[in-house]
Amino acid sequence: MSLTTMRRKFKKAEKPIQWTLVVVFAVTSVAFFGNMGSLGGRPAQAQSAVMARVNGEEIPRELYQRYLQVNQQRVRMNNPTGNLGPEVEIQMRAAAYDMAEKELLRVQVAKEQGVQVSNQDVRDEQKKLVDQILTTKLGNLPADQKGEFEEKIKEAYPAELIRNQLMGQGLEKQIRGQTKPTDADLMKSFQEYKARHILIKSDTRPDVDARRLAEKVLGEVKSSVNFADLAKKYSEDPGSKTKGGDLGWVSQKTGFVPEFKAALLTLGKGQVSPLVKTSYGYHIIKVDDVRTSVPKDFNKPGKKAQYMKEYTDQLVQDKFSALMDKAQKSAKIEPVDPFVKGYLAENAMLEAQQKGNQPEAAKKQKEAIEGYEQAAAGPDGGSAIYTKLAQLYTQSNQEPKAIAALERAMGGRVDPQMAFQLGELQMKHKKNTEALAAFQKASDAATDMPWLRPQLAQRFRDLKRADLTTKEDARWKEWQKKSMQRPQRVTVGNQTLELKHDTETVSPAELKKMKQAQQPAKPAPATK
Repeated sequence: MSLTTMRRKFKKAEKPIQWTLVVVFAVTSVAFFGNMGSLGGRPAQAQSAVMARVNGEEIPRELYQRYLQVNQQRVRMNNPTGNLGPEVEIQMRAAAYDMAEKELLRVQVAKEQGVQVSNQDVRDEQKKLVDQILTTKLGNLPADQKGEFEEKIKEAYPAELIRNQLMGQGLEKQIRGQTKPTDADLMKSFQEYKARHILIKSDTRPDVDARRLAEKVLGEVKSSVNFADLAKKYSEDPGSKTKGGDLGWVSQKTGFVPEFKAALLTLGKGQVSPLVKTSYGYHIIKVDDVRTSVPKDFNKPGKKAQYMKEYTDQLVQDKFSALMDKAQKSAKIEPVDPFVKGYLAENAMLEAQQKGNQPEAAKKQKEAIEGYEQAAAGPDGGSAIYTKLAQLYTQSNQEPKAIAALERAMGGRVDPQMAFQLGELQMKHKKNTEALAAFQKASDAATDMPWLRPQLAQRFRDLKRADLTTKEDARWKEWQKKSMQRPQRVTVGNQTLELKHDTETVSPAELKKMKQAQQPAKPAPATK
């Protein structure tokens, strides 16, 4: 599972009221009814109290830790007994930072929009939430004992956290108050557009060059050159290029970026947009046809009101997302915590690689390594950080350092994937004795990773250990035999899969798919 996918599981669509309440309640439950502890982390006493600064304002470590605990709870609920692995821990930390950053940005946006929250509002909300906990979780306790808990509960609901929650609610309320669609607007929302587009990317070339090329293509469109032919020739959207830019029938509900959607909805049948700039580059949009698809039950009692509410909710969400996107793109982020330094530098490295800017990518790779090295040496170090360092060392051709990092990452426990990766590097550097020991550790620990058996057998064969090769082949065949008799549960990444094979061997394609699912994930570029 990639980091992008994992982070999507952690970070739902921006819904400031409902989401913040879930976070507060979940974290309070941890604080009062069993703190589960960190996954491989260390005590935080010596850590900086600040994770980063956003437009000069601090992200407190406490806020980051709250989101991290929520992510840990979610993962534990889905995999209560499984080994989560270092990649998952990195993913959880990255997602927790992103959530904390978004919360601070949300408060800043609310302030810019004139939202205000008084101290009395904060006290009232705090009392409401404290009463909720006392009633729902401690309702059976005598009154005198409840009083002992009240102050502790207030500490779990600090005023600043409550204020942030109310600021988010106030922003949503303000946007909703400004959003009053008419019946005509609702009917227009049922319109569907048969659309095409041409995309000229701006992340693979200087923006001025991208715009110049896009203007050239738009000129050809205006001179009546066939739009589909131009899309096949120029468009850099791999999903629609070969189809002449065809996007099919789309509507206001289609998940386009705001700038693209806004331009599309202004077009009528046969019309072409001017250049539309988005984070992807420059678009030229054409609408081939328009139709209205009103739901069949629209005139049934209560249905029109239901559709109006859903449409209003979508408009509010779109406006909120547009405000947040604008804030993120213009935000000045100053990382303070070493992990955040490494994480943001790695994101910047990947962005530079995607744009083909290798000097910048190399610079950011060095910064990422420096950040993670500081994190590994600090109180928040551990196997997850050393695993990430091993990945970056390998990418930067520092394999001796990668070997040392993996050895540190393994410590007293054995992760089969990690041990196999360590053996691979040691073999490459002619350290066959050490490689053999690493592969044996991987073999002993790979009880729920049957896909690793054929690879281990091959490595033992390469190292001239026929006895171990025979043993590994036998384990692989035994698993295949059992899997033909009944479904077999195996761990692939952070997922538990149920596999059953009707033939004696797993096909090469299936084995490749299982192996690819275990490849270390790269973090997606952070949205700023």
